Amino acid sequence: MSDALKGMPQQFRNVADPRLKESLENIVSNIKRMDRRISSLESPAAPAWQQISLLASWDNYSDDAVQAEHHIDNHSFVHIHMVIAGGTITDSTVIGVLPEGSRPENIVDIYGDDGAGAHSSLRINPNGDLEIYDVTDSTRVSFSGVFYASR
Repeated sequence: MSDALKGMPQQFRNVADPRLKESLENIVSNIKRMDRRISSLESPAAPAWQQISLLASWDNYSDDAVQAEHHIDNHSFVHIHMVIAGGTITDSTVIGVLPEGSRPENIVDIYGDDGAGAHSSLRINPNGDLEIYDVTDSTRVSFSGVFYASR
């Protein structure tokens, strides 16, 4: 008896017709192959978040808060999230730089909030510079749910 038919019910394992037996073996082999392929599709890998090195005295808000990070998903979209504090709040201050491959084709402006509850913005430039605008309080600035197409 072939290994392909070992897990089959008794009536299939004892088939005498060689053509039918070969067909059953092919069916079982194809099912096992498809099962392996489906299993590999069912569990996508968790995203590999990469740290954003912060500049201009900015730092992550706390170890418990969302860190300044980005990743590229399977559809070539870049995702960014961060809760940061303590840095320079002057408009157009560069607070970090994204690496090649994670940069947008055009300027992307996104909005968050600062420690005073005011809206602040983060500009993501095609050269990778992350600039802040409209920050009134540096005790906590949050940007999350940000994504855009990478170039």
